[in-house]
Amino acid sequence: MALGLTPEHSELAAAVRGWAQRHCPPEVVREAAESADSGAGRYRDALVSGLAEQGLFGLHLAESEGGQGFGLPELAVAVEELGRALVPGAFVPTVLASAVLARSANPPDGLLAKLADGSVELLAAGPEAVVAELVESCRAGPKSARVASVERHVAADEAISGFEARPTH
Repeated sequence: MALGLTPEHSELAAAVRGWAQRHCPPEVVREAAESADSGAGRYRDALVSGLAEQGLFGLHLAESEGGQGFGLPELAVAVEELGRALVPGAFVPTVLASAVLARSANPPDGLLAKLADGSVELLAAGPEAVVAELVESCRAGPKSARVASVERHVAADEAISGFEARPTH
């Protein structure tokens, strides 16, 4: 399938290219490639907030879901420019996850907005040992994430089976 670029797409490409040149110049790319974490720390510490401020995480998501209200063609333009600049980090997996969730029948309430702004919450239930292991894993976090806080609240004993997304606010 061919993607027909409009003048607006060209403007978007130029804006993303300019952002990438300012925030991820070649010396940053080199440093990321040579670092033990392949630039994950820089991505978390310096790039995620800028990508979110530019609205790039939610470019393809509906405004009602916390996004910019555009579509996958605009996202493809942004991904191409960030890829051209070799911006390190988890931008592509994040936006792909939100694109899939946006098209699902019932995306969990608020999750798309949290993906668009960079915040995530988790509710888990299960055997004590399994939940404790999950909490410790969340505290450690993956290499490409910065964990600001993990809070554990023990709820009343409920009969829970399977997976269910619940609003946290």
